[in-house]
This record gives sequence, C-alpha cells and structure tokens, in this order.
Amino acid sequence: MTAVIELARRAGSATPLELDALVAELSHGEGTAAILVRALADPGTALGAGRLLRRLSSPGTAPALVPLLYAPEPEVREAAAITLAELGSGYCSEGVPHELAEAIRRLAPIADEATAIEVVRSAERLARIAPLPGDVARQVADVLRFIPPGAPRALVWPSMWIRAARMLGQRTPPDELHEVSVGEGMRYLSALGALGLARAGIRTDVVDDWLQSTRDYHLLTPEERAQLEPLLAGSDAARAVLRALDGS
Repeated sequence: MTAVIELARRAGSATPLELDALVAELSHGEGTAAILVRALADPGTALGAGRLLRRLSSPGTAPALVPLLYAPEPEVREAAAITLAELGSGYCSEGVPHELAEAIRRLAPIADEATAIEVVRSAERLARIAPLPGDVARQVADVLRFIPPGAPRALVWPSMWIRAARMLGQRTPPDELHEVSVGEGMRYLSALGALGLARAGIRTDVVDDWLQSTRDYHLLTPEERAQLEPLLAGSDAARAVLRALDGS
C-alpha cells in the first residue's frame, strides 16, 4: 500500500511520459485501485491518485468515488469529479458537473498560456457531460481575448482559440461570441467563432472578416467547413483554400 501511495504522490507533478512510467510500475488489480481511491481522499495525493486511476480506467471504483464529491477539501472533490467524468457519462452523478465547474471557477484570470490551456481543457471535459454555466462560458470567452506574447506556438495556437470558439458556438444564443466580436482590444474570434455567429444570423464586417481567416480552416471539422463554404460567396481565395482541404 505504501508503494502505491508513493506512486500517487509522484504522479501529481509527473509529465505525461513520467506518468506512463509510473503506471507501468502499478499492479493493475482491484486492490491497487482501492488503494488509489483511498489516496484520492487525501488532499496531498488526490491529484496524482486521480491521474493514475484514470490511466487504469477502473469503472468499479465509481461507487467509492461518488462520496468524495462532497469532501471538504476542493482538491479531493475536483480529483473525484474529473475521474468520474473520464470514466464516462454513465458514472456522472449530479455532483460531477457542479464540481467540474467549480474547479474552473477557481482558476486564476487568464494571463498566461498555461491557464488558457487549462480553461479550455477543463471546459471541454465539462461540456461533454453538461451545458457550460454562463460564468464558465465567459471564462472560455476570455481565451479568445488572450493573445500570447511574442510569436504564438504553432502546436497550441490557433487550436486553443478554435476549441474555445467551438464550445461557445454551441450556446444558444452565442452571447459570449458576440461580446468578443464587438469588444475592443486584441482578440481572436477565429473563423469558427464567426461561423457560430453567422449561424445565429449575426453578420457584421468583423464577422465577415473572420469568416475568411484561412489559417483556421484546417482545424475545422468537415461538417463545419461545409457550413462555412456558402458564407464565402464573395471570396474566391478563401473558398479555394477550403475546397483544397476537402479535395474538391
């Protein structure tokens, strides 16, 4: 048991590759999963225990995790909620969406890339099982207002902006996207954000300009690109980029 708890402690700050190595050290049995659930109940090892449990993918631990959604420590509640959400919607009690939203609310205002990425990833996890609350959607919208200093990393941007816009475009009406589009200062509405507004009947010069943001097109799904093409009637260049991606 001590060895498993030590692995959970190390897993809290492990990189993905280090986490793979820690998982390899675990014995994949019900006894190990039960120990990890006990470690998850400890704020000091909750983060790492949750990461290991999610790698083990042990649905049998779900009943033991549900009571931890009501633990006094936010670290424990968050780890339990994330683990249950990753096990699948069938394991998500009413407390899971609430705790996932609370975890996002506890994040600092977006002032750096790491926080922006965490907001997007956490919101996507919540959006898979429940609608985003309004205040959380506004936090996601702040990702579109965040422009990394210097040259944005190609592996991260504009992908994070697209992922944020995708969540906001699913809201009816897309108020947060509209606020971004009419706001002042730097922002990255993205072609997908503009598409979300156009689908809602909102067409402005700003929206039309962003619809032609060809650098975003490869990050759209085929369905999204099909919805975008009719809106590009006045831009042969943008339509050519779009059609080249779909081989037409």
